[in-house]
Amino acid sequence: MGNGCETDLRTNDTSCNACGQRCTTEHARFVGCEARMCRPLSVTPMQLRVFGRCLDVEGPDSGNGTPAQIWSCGDHLPQQEWAEPPAGELRGFTNKCLDVRGPSSANETAVQIWDCVRVPQQTWRLNEKGQLVGFAGKCLQVKGGVDADGQDVELSDCLDIPAQRWTRVAP
Repeated sequence: MGNGCETDLRTNDTSCNACGQRCTTEHARFVGCEARMCRPLSVTPMQLRVFGRCLDVEGPDSGNGTPAQIWSCGDHLPQQEWAEPPAGELRGFTNKCLDVRGPSSANETAVQIWDCVRVPQQTWRLNEKGQLVGFAGKCLQVKGGVDADGQDVELSDCLDIPAQRWTRVAP
């Protein structure tokens, strides 16, 4: 793979032979074997901002099901840093993915963090309007369009509204 990892085609496991660490297949494209441990390859972190606030993990808590929210942006806060690996997921705090609860495509469905498992409800793309389009072609928006710290984010029909206009910013 060029990063010190090899995939066993019989088991789909990936092993970093240089240090003997094992990595799951889902991480095979994103891990390298450095300093005797498997860790994400350098993917430039970014903040995702709406209303001048950052997409944030509540708490910050790293448990599956922890809600995503907006919060005042800080410098290099891990709960506000996201990376976009080539598979299309948004990986954030403790290498968890932004995930649609359920999964449900209903409007007002909560968005949370969850272990990355490469499923459609964890795939996102920023379109030309600044909307984060995800599961079922729906958009990530600030719940109720309220510009306040702690406001949750949710899935909704894509509309041309400020609560759905996200920008990438280097932290």
